[in-house]
Amino acid sequence: MKRWPFCIVGLVAAFSLAAVAPARAGSSVDIQLHVGDRYPGTDIVFHHEPDVVMVPSSRVYYVRDYD
Repeated sequence: MKRWPFCIVGLVAAFSLAAVAPARAGSSVDIQLHVGDRYPGTDIVFHHEPDVVMVPSSRVYYVRDYD
């Protein structure tokens, strides 16, 4: 019978601490992907859109008649 007062005091203390300092949760996600080095050459510039042709039965394109 002497345990009941200690249990009650413990529950009251736990509830009072929970009411004073509510729990806070946070989350974050960060993804960074670096593949290889940056192209060290000059800027690549197109003066007009190149004429591309699709290779039959594939998803590959190539530039026709280009030096």
